Amino acid sequence: MNRNLVLYIAMSLDGYIAKKDNDLGFLSMVEKEGEDYGYGDFINTVDAVIVWRKTYDKVLSMG
Repeated sequence: MNRNLVLYIAMSLDGYIAKKDNDLGFLSMVEKEGEDYGYGDFINTVDAVIVWRKTYDKVLSMG
């Protein structure tokens, strides 16, 4: 069985995921309430999700 590996990530136009201090403030510049930017459609197509520890901790801190 063949599987595809797909990277789904939010990053700035210059290719960064976060600033050196792990600040994700740039994401709020484009954030729209109720918009998931395709994540719902994406997550319905995958069998497994790999989340790095810092990402996991950040999502937990967001409630």
